[in-house]
Amino acid sequence: MKGILTKKNTLVLLACALIIFVLQCKTTTIQNKNIGDTEKTEKVRKKIIDDDALGCIDGDCINGQGTFRYPDGSTYIGQFVNGLMEGQGTFTWGEKSVWAGSKFIGEFKKGRINGYGTWTWPRGGKYIGECKDNMIHGKGTMYYPDGRVKTGRWKNDRYVGE
Repeated sequence: MKGILTKKNTLVLLACALIIFVLQCKTTTIQNKNIGDTEKTEKVRKKIIDDDALGCIDGDCINGQGTFRYPDGSTYIGQFVNGLMEGQGTFTWGEKSVWAGSKFIGEFKKGRINGYGTWTWPRGGKYIGECKDNMIHGKGTMYYPDGRVKTGRWKNDRYVGE
């Protein structure tokens, strides 16, 4: 035996070192991917946290219960799935919004008002019933500020009858 490092032993050691290197690189990539996902999630959750506190200001706005504030001052408090409003929640339009002071309490699906809920407006109007794609749609009752009441079917924000 001339020495421990023969050509054959050297090749075996290099092959083992290469396998260990590849496995370590793969593990590091997986760990970095998970770190990146966590950082990305944090960026989405906190979007623009500054003096006006925009973005996810409380809870889990990705997959859970949270509070999200929009640039126009609107807020959504409720359930989120994959970063979208989903399930029960309350959306209140902010003072910079065209619908300032309006509020919807009810069901959301895929980031939109969909399902049963109560919509109220600052001048005193109120709708209780079904909604679809952010519109009054289905069976419901509209209460007008002047005391009138309409109950029946609605389609795309328009009353279509009993």
